[in-house]
Amino acid sequence: MTTPKRGEIWWTPAGSKLRPVVVVSADSMNRRLTKVLVVPGTTNLRGWPDEVLLHPGVLNETTAFCCREVTPLAINGLLNRAGAVPDSWLANFCLTLARVFDCAEGTATT
Repeated sequence: MTTPKRGEIWWTPAGSKLRPVVVVSADSMNRRLTKVLVVPGTTNLRGWPDEVLLHPGVLNETTAFCCREVTPLAINGLLNRAGAVPDSWLANFCLTLARVFDCAEGTATT
């Protein structure tokens, strides 16, 4: 199997249908581990502040990726690669992740 890369969209089973997920774990980890960190996508747009919208291009419909739903997924659960998101989208997504998890590079809270 091809090693998934950060920013790629893959299709994975979700019950009786397929759901897109975006890989968010670092490539250095993806090459060494049997699981990747992903965020599932949905076309049920809610307008929540932790959603990042991906407009049609890689996927056929506008899809929301909810940053608080980061989850590990076995690499063998990734079925088909749909493509990769633009770098600008991934940068915005990472900023939203940092806000959701209250993380800033080089800072810690006690």
